[in-house]
Amino acid sequence: IQLSIAPDVGSDTRSVLRITDGGQARIRRGPMPADELERLRQVYRSGFLDAPSERWLDEFATRAAEVADAPMSALSIIDVDRQWFASGVGLAPGTSTPRDAAFCAHTVCSPAPLVVSDALTDDRFASNPLVQGKPWIRSYLGAPIVSHVGCAYGAVFVADVVPREFRSDVVATLVDFARRTAARLDHRAALTATRHREVTWGLSSPTGASTRTGPW
Repeated sequence: IQLSIAPDVGSDTRSVLRITDGGQARIRRGPMPADELERLRQVYRSGFLDAPSERWLDEFATRAAEVADAPMSALSIIDVDRQWFASGVGLAPGTSTPRDAAFCAHTVCSPAPLVVSDALTDDRFASNPLVQGKPWIRSYLGAPIVSHVGCAYGAVFVADVVPREFRSDVVATLVDFARRTAARLDHRAALTATRHREVTWGLSSPTGASTRTGPW
């Protein structure tokens, strides 16, 4: 996989991200974190994208919806050109929506929670297809899932079909769920990095014996 970012000359968006995977280019335009390349590497190291749902994910999504008294909640991972729902209430787990329309694509640009009390009065979202059509999002609260290196995998969020404010205890709950999710994904990413180093440096063999050579 090859990644690159360049200015989007002649466009009102901030930058262009191009990913080449198996010879096929996927391009995504729009606002993105300054550390987007490292963020994507961390997402892929976690091996979390498109993985089967797990019980703890469903528990987080269910609890978030209950605490917020919201019809929608999910744990969203932001890929190059899509957001993928690892779990969800009112949203189908394992499905994706275009990143360009994802509220969570904005959430990963900052370490602080994103609060949208009324999407129709917010220039970033007023014409969003997820606001103007199904699932008719009108308000949103998302907490970024921030990795140990400071970039965000995605977000834990709740959404409603009416404008509203979110209580401080709801914000605190989502921040806690995001922190706990990040710890799990960091662990998976670290395991992937360790395996890669072992293969690269010849520290393991099919028999399990060390294949190291040299004075170290």
